[in-house]
Amino acid sequence: MRTTWMLGGVLGFSAVAMGSPNLQFQTVIYQGQSIAGDQFDDAGQVVVAPNGTVGIVGVLETSGNEVVIYSTGSGNSWTSNSIAETSTAAFTSPDGDQFDSFANLAMTQDIGGATRLTFAAQDTADNSGILQWDTGTSNLGSVAFDGDSNGYSNVGGGGTDSGFGLIEMQVNGSGQVMFPATTSSNIIGRGNDLAAPYTMYTSGNPAINDLSSRVALGADNSGVALLSSGSTPGIYSISAAGGITNKVSGTYTPAATDPVMGYYSTGGSSAALMLFAGSSSQQFQIGLSKNGGAPTILVPQFTANGSIPQAEMAPSGKIAMYVPNTSGDTLLTADATNATPTTKLIASVYGTANATSLTDVATDPGNNDSLKIYALTDANDATGPEINSSGTVVFTGDVGDSPSDEKEALMDWVTGDASPEILLAVGDTVTVGGQPVTIQDFSRTNLSSEDDYYKNALNDQNELAVDVDYTLNSDPSEGGSAVLVAVIPEPTTLALVSLAGVGLMARRRRR
Repeated sequence: MRTTWMLGGVLGFSAVAMGSPNLQFQTVIYQGQSIAGDQFDDAGQVVVAPNGTVGIVGVLETSGNEVVIYSTGSGNSWTSNSIAETSTAAFTSPDGDQFDSFANLAMTQDIGGATRLTFAAQDTADNSGILQWDTGTSNLGSVAFDGDSNGYSNVGGGGTDSGFGLIEMQVNGSGQVMFPATTSSNIIGRGNDLAAPYTMYTSGNPAINDLSSRVALGADNSGVALLSSGSTPGIYSISAAGGITNKVSGTYTPAATDPVMGYYSTGGSSAALMLFAGSSSQQFQIGLSKNGGAPTILVPQFTANGSIPQAEMAPSGKIAMYVPNTSGDTLLTADATNATPTTKLIASVYGTANATSLTDVATDPGNNDSLKIYALTDANDATGPEINSSGTVVFTGDVGDSPSDEKEALMDWVTGDASPEILLAVGDTVTVGGQPVTIQDFSRTNLSSEDDYYKNALNDQNELAVDVDYTLNSDPSEGGSAVLVAVIPEPTTLALVSLAGVGLMARRRRR
């Protein structure tokens, strides 16, 4: 267990002056660095593959084009390459349309060792689709795209410029993709760019009633999706061979938006994590169905405070859940592989009904201190908690000695911890390019309700990526942005270190 510092026998607090971060960060790419004949400007999503390579959906500085970047390296020596850029020809446009935007990046590692990047794309005519690129072939291929030779339309539920991030696709460890689409009817497809996807389910009874609703895909290529029998919606399991097997949501009513929260399947075992509607508006329950059986309730009915409940399930069955509750937000974990899964409280908001003396504070090893947790989400980091196969959880929240001095922090919880631990916080002073700078903001992704393990900024080796903004201490009007990676050490080994080797650009980052 990692240490929780005690002052006078009780948890001690001090004003928020974070000093240096509690991890040793490496610089992957920074604002102004050359790439794709342009310069890197900003990141909207960062992903770490199982082998520690990094994928980025970002923006170029001069052209303003969006770009998908693949980065390899170690220390502060990283090589970044553009694998897709907007303003280039899209796959299926007979009119010469160009790619307009990218999102939903996922990264997997093939059996042969190649790293595969899977991401959603949209062209200037609002056609949408799913693309893949891997290091084995270095070719950009299409899984499915509106108007392609397979007759697809509404791939991923369609989408427009204003709602592009809602395009739905989920990936498993072998690089297979599950997605909703339309052919002659609404279908759920699965496949990759090496072979035409095949239909796992065709509309009938039950029918697909929401093409943009989240689906989930397991390691054995089975999955779950929201379907409707008559006018009654339910969550159904779908076998790897296609076709409907059974309704796993039982008599519970799925929530109106994205009721599929997570899924794992391997070695003949499976579990589906689901968000159910409660007895009135804004009331929810979270349930788990194991091996297709009747669901059990993990999180009893709660009243949401306006935020969206979010959860993620790792391929190992480890679960992390963000529960926004009018009586106090909480973060919970569970393990779907247990005979009788139960939840464990790992973080809560200080002073609320759901708080405890240990879960409502976060330790700050570098400053030998602990700070109160005042929020478990942040507007600039849209994703929910991320969890890896060993149960390490990474999340964003606000910490401080009092509400008047609270600051955004990136925190983690490792199995055995009594309290979460601060990894990085706004206000940290770090060394960048030989100069002291102050972190102004950070994020992992701009996606919302897309809590898929293979889209994580955290991998099973505890490697973590983050996009940061900073300003020069000597001139706060000047600064830049960078993508950084670090390794979350084993318990008790966190060291006080500073950033190094990040190049500066004499301009402020655009938000």
